[in-house]
Amino acid sequence: MKKILYILFSLLMSGINHANACDCYYFGGFAYSNQLSDLVVYGRVIEYDCIGTYSAPNNPYSMKFEIIEKFRGIESRDTIVIWGDYGADCRPYISHFKPNTEWVLGLDNYKSKNGNDYEISNCGEFFVPIENCKAIGRIFGRDLSAPKKYYELSDIKEIVNDIDKYNLYTKRKAIKEDNEGNIYLSNCDQPPRCGISLKELNNIIKSDIKIPQGFMKTGDSYLIHVTGVVTDLGEFKYLGIYQNKYRPSAHLADIERQVYCILYEIDDWVIGLEAGEPVSSFISIPILLKCNQQQN
Repeated sequence: MKKILYILFSLLMSGINHANACDCYYFGGFAYSNQLSDLVVYGRVIEYDCIGTYSAPNNPYSMKFEIIEKFRGIESRDTIVIWGDYGADCRPYISHFKPNTEWVLGLDNYKSKNGNDYEISNCGEFFVPIENCKAIGRIFGRDLSAPKKYYELSDIKEIVNDIDKYNLYTKRKAIKEDNEGNIYLSNCDQPPRCGISLKELNNIIKSDIKIPQGFMKTGDSYLIHVTGVVTDLGEFKYLGIYQNKYRPSAHLADIERQVYCILYEIDDWVIGLEAGEPVSSFISIPILLKCNQQQN
């Protein structure tokens, strides 16, 4: 499998985290940030799990979290453990999440000594509190100046699964080079796209992909971002799939190979424009994989 770079991070990484002393890009409101998460859930903080170190004996570092509803992801447990900040980990402090409070959280897979846990990022709006049965937070803003507003939980769930409406890709222009030495623009005035609608492209890929055995169970879903370059001649150059920090696995490698074969059968690519001129430029296509009974 082609070596996968952290495409979106390399394109977007800059800025300072707004709460901790760590360097990371602020990915914006929850509508955008949640797309980088392995698991998105609504639930309740049960209790603090890991408390104290030698230098900070009273600080909680992880919490037990009850999943009330899974919005997107691969997880069958009702209770999970979530890790927070140790000082400069680009995570929020767990003390921010009080026991018996409810949240919508976008979480990343995290291997702890106890097994398969999760961690939460502070590089965007990955945690939204629930007050009086409504979510309150920055949902659509691209920066911290956006006001916090109230939303119905049903609206948040729809946002999580309606990925074609909220483009994670932002206006940050930079010249890049892929593994084969092809030069392209990370963004341009008119980004490239597929002539096929995103909804139809999702349907094509999902209908042609065979979900690897053991990757998902019925009711699970998983969001990937297919990345590539559309050249100034309208040719598509595949870079790979990107999901969160892209922790390599046999399942994702299998999916990546299948996506590669599917996309190279498509030749309906619309070039990007910079100052009205064709330009080789980066493209990111969100694909929401879902598992049904037939795929198990």
